[in-house]
Amino acid sequence: MGVESTASCVLEIEFTLRYEKRREFNRSIEDLRNLEGDGHIRTSIFEDREEPGHFLWASDWTDRSKLEDYLHSERFGVLIGGLRVLGNLMRCRLVDSPGILPSPDSRPQVARGVGVNLDSSDAGSH
Repeated sequence: MGVESTASCVLEIEFTLRYEKRREFNRSIEDLRNLEGDGHIRTSIFEDREEPGHFLWASDWTDRSKLEDYLHSERFGVLIGGLRVLGNLMRCRLVDSPGILPSPDSRPQVARGVGVNLDSSDAGSH
């Protein structure tokens, strides 16, 4: 496992994509990724091979406070709104990273996570 950079927090969003929205998702993915802000390291998107259409959006951040600022931003609201239009949100959580981020083909082992409520219609406008 190669080490890439240091991260203090990871935003994980688990969602399913409606089959008829796959082409739109593929066209929109870079725009959605570019909505992240200051402190963002990278975003990796994983699709479950055994359950096509089931995704994990993993966004790595240098600083938990910067990630929390992002969660209260209009940009995050646009991301969540876009994912809701394209599919169904299942889970969103903040995960404290152990400090060293493995290569993109593997996820960090985590000790604890904090849930984020995605059920409110005003996500990102707090």
